[in-house]
Amino acid sequence: MPPTATIQLPRLLTGLAITQAAAANQGVVAAPPAPPPPDPQVVAERASLAMARMALESAGAQLRALQAAIVKESEQQLLDLAMDIARKVLMQEIQAQRYEIDPIVREALSHIGPRREVIVHLNPADLKRCTQARVNDGEPAGEVQFVADASVQPAHCRIETPEGTVQSTTEANLERLALALAE
Repeated sequence: MPPTATIQLPRLLTGLAITQAAAANQGVVAAPPAPPPPDPQVVAERASLAMARMALESAGAQLRALQAAIVKESEQQLLDLAMDIARKVLMQEIQAQRYEIDPIVREALSHIGPRREVIVHLNPADLKRCTQARVNDGEPAGEVQFVADASVQPAHCRIETPEGTVQSTTEANLERLALALAE
């Protein structure tokens, strides 16, 4: 039989091992070791990243506000351009006499109350083309008198009533259209 070597542990280590084993058996958990103190370089990098994040969020908000302002301005410019195009097309159509006067008169008459003693002033060329002078929406034209008036531009009309005057002009109609589109 070979000789057996016996190793003797110092008493302190043996006592420590026994104490830890006893504590584990009793459900006592040893506190985790305290975290090391934060690295100053890591703390500085985190602070720098937080500032960069705040700057990016602020820049994003400014970009959204700028985008909204640009869209609003573009909408207005687009509306102005559309109205300028419509104005030019209408003026060309009026010069070429490619319009109907009856709808213009009907629309102007719709802005007045009951028709009594109504005088519709039309450009002499428009009066010749106006079938509205003969029949007014099925009503006899006796309530409405049509007169030629050289001071009224083509495609316009002026209606006089005892209560006041209604003007129907291309410019006024375009302005009403622009207001409706802007809303």
